[in-house]
Amino acid sequence: MRLFCLLGAAVLPVLPAISSTAADEGPGDCLGVDFAIAQPIAVARALPGQPRIYFIKSTMDDARCPADTEACREKAYLIPGDVALVGKAYGSYTCVAYESAASRKVQWTNGWLPSASLATVTPAASPKRADWTGQWVHAGGHIDITPGDKGSLTIHGEGFYAAAQNVHTGSAGCGGKADRQGPGIRR
Repeated sequence: MRLFCLLGAAVLPVLPAISSTAADEGPGDCLGVDFAIAQPIAVARALPGQPRIYFIKSTMDDARCPADTEACREKAYLIPGDVALVGKAYGSYTCVAYESAASRKVQWTNGWLPSASLATVTPAASPKRADWTGQWVHAGGHIDITPGDKGSLTIHGEGFYAAAQNVHTGSAGCGGKADRQGPGIRR
């Protein structure tokens, strides 16, 4: 299947979690996960061991943070099993963007979490066609993946997020067939 099609469809519902102010972000700041070749976005699960894993403030919030102190602790937290997007690391912390799957409105929580409290989710080695089909719903949009002709898949999605003074919208639509040669565009 065409890589750009899958990437566009996969990114559509997470646009709000991706920082648009990365140029203003210092190394001790986590304003959300960002696209970076050196540190690609991954999915992680909060590990058991603590009933609550609290987000930690960024340096821009308090010059003493991130640190394992009461002054750096945010009110927001994850519980074991929660799944989030993870990006760059800073010391013993990982930049995380989280939104509850049950949320009815777009409301991302961005911040640092202790890296030791997270485990990267390993993608399925050989996902079946049926693993992809269905409606993938998020408070900010949806992606519909349906079976197409001769083993292909059809992908359609729409999403939005509210910015400072306006709403940004986007849509993706494409179709294609899995290629055993790996991702890429073939003619």
